[in-house]
Amino acid sequence: MRFYMKDNVADGSGGAGLVRFGDPSLRDGEIIGNIARQGGGIILDRCRLDIANTRFVSNNAQDYFAGPAPGGLGGGLSILGGAPIIAHCTFDSNIATHRGGALFISEGCEGSINNVTLNNPVYYFHTFNYFTYN
Repeated sequence: MRFYMKDNVADGSGGAGLVRFGDPSLRDGEIIGNIARQGGGIILDRCRLDIANTRFVSNNAQDYFAGPAPGGLGGGLSILGGAPIIAHCTFDSNIATHRGGALFISEGCEGSINNVTLNNPVYYFHTFNYFTYN
């Protein structure tokens, strides 16, 4: 089943959505034109989300929203802990005012990134020992 999340705005985390805990799947979709303080597209918080065949395009993590959490992190996707599996996805034209236009991956994350097209910067915060990349 395809999914489509477009042009959503959140004044906190996850323009198109916040996934906290659990281990859901997102497959065959598009996350386009969403805006949030952190995780312009979506934000993962201590979960094991399986994302496959999904496009993250023109999402935006901006620091202009007020709030206690740092802003401008992870234009397409922000990962805060957990062990997500990201495969066969494309990140294109996403923006973050501070770190990780495509992806922001925080300390303490595990997981894997396989066969992903990244047309934006990625920011890894002390994750090289935990994440696997292909």
